[in-house]
Amino acid sequence: EIVELMGQRLSNREIAEKLYLSEGSVKQYVNQIYSKLHIEGDTRTKRRQLFAAMGYADVSFDHFVDELDLTKS
Repeated sequence: EIVELMGQRLSNREIAEKLYLSEGSVKQYVNQIYSKLHIEGDTRTKRRQLFAAMGYADVSFDHFVDELDLTKS
């Protein structure tokens, strides 16, 4: 469900609100997804790899990656 919402270009905060979770929990879940899929790199690289695997390779996510920064706790 989280990956689906990410594909809709929602921020971690928006995902958290929709799923009644904390933003920190969403970040943890997203990082667990990356780990299970063996996706590594900086935030932009991780997102691009995930979206490419989901079939969103043509979409540019750079304009909102900073808002979705997963490196902050």
